[in-house]
Amino acid sequence: MKRTKKLLASILASSLAVMSLPFFGLSASAGSEMVMDTTEIVKESSQTYYELISISSFDRFSYLYCNPETKTAFTIPAREFPDTLYWLLEDEKRFDDGMTCILPASTEEFKFPNAEITIAGDSMYVVNHGAIVYVDDNGEEHSFSSFSDVEQYVIQNYNVTLVDYEEVKDDNKVEYPEQTWIELVDVVKRFEDSPHKICLYHNGDTKTAFEFSTADLPNELQLLINCSDTFDDGVVYGTSSKNKTLKFPNAEITDNGTFMSAVNHGSIVFVDDNGGEHSFSGFSDLENYIIQNYDVTVVDYDKYVEDGSIVPIDATTTPVNNTTAPSYFTGDVTGNGAVDLTDAISLNKIFAGLITPTNVQTTAADINQDGSVTDEDLSILMQFLIGIRTDLTDVD
Repeated sequence: MKRTKKLLASILASSLAVMSLPFFGLSASAGSEMVMDTTEIVKESSQTYYELISISSFDRFSYLYCNPETKTAFTIPAREFPDTLYWLLEDEKRFDDGMTCILPASTEEFKFPNAEITIAGDSMYVVNHGAIVYVDDNGEEHSFSSFSDVEQYVIQNYNVTLVDYEEVKDDNKVEYPEQTWIELVDVVKRFEDSPHKICLYHNGDTKTAFEFSTADLPNELQLLINCSDTFDDGVVYGTSSKNKTLKFPNAEITDNGTFMSAVNHGSIVFVDDNGGEHSFSGFSDLENYIIQNYDVTVVDYDKYVEDGSIVPIDATTTPVNNTTAPSYFTGDVTGNGAVDLTDAISLNKIFAGLITPTNVQTTAADINQDGSVTDEDLSILMQFLIGIRTDLTDVD
């Protein structure tokens, strides 16, 4: 089954998980100066998981809800199922402690009594630690602490048909084949007071890279540049039927009035805020449009791949007239005179064998001075960067 890319027009429910540094599982809290490189994240192949809600195999105008945790399954007509309740039930992590989501700041349908909430512009960033309160159309509040609570409410108040979980449990099971796509966007910087991020797009096929803010680039364009298989034949896109920002002229489309699924076989059309249509047949078309029309900074792709540094393509370099080698010191793997997360990125790539370091870089990366660059050096460096350590020279 092909990977499905989902857009939610009324609710942007994408989780903002704290990024982990590749290979080592070493995570850092999101902070105003955190820089992460996710280019080399290793993903499991042949993954299996459950979509809690899918189009019913019994009736393509109905949803099938199937939860392996509660062993509950039912179908419900899509046109009768509110988007708000769909959102509550679709994600198997919805009631996990620390669940994160982004909702419009004007949201009145949900309340989070035990959550850390940040309002930034038109968005509300939620880190939840308890029950979720749903406010129905009559203003009545319903507190849900688990899927069982929501299931009971839906079954009692909506036109659902209970079905045997054991008979339908495999209908929502999704088995991904070995991954052939890679992520093209890395998070470069997060902010404590905003859900927006600074990101870097980098495409090895087109040798193009640019930095952008998620606040400046439409969600639909961010979706298109995110993965390398965007223009592959047969990629499946899912979106609300009300969303008219993306069009698929050469796709097999299924639309039940609430949710549209497109199996794409050609170009993708983006409709801008003025109604103008822009057709993209590949990443070059898409990249050119974004660079020409949005506030992005084009950077040196080769330099980023080489050592993780982000250098604007029009930046000038002033030569230094001396005969000595660059001044590297412990932790300063890039040799820029400072210890920051770009050094962690470069150290990670050295350990993974992605770049060949010079002798001075190896010395700077060997933080514990044991004669080799290992994950322990990366752990020490990350502890220093997030404030757990105050001195890189004291590693005992």
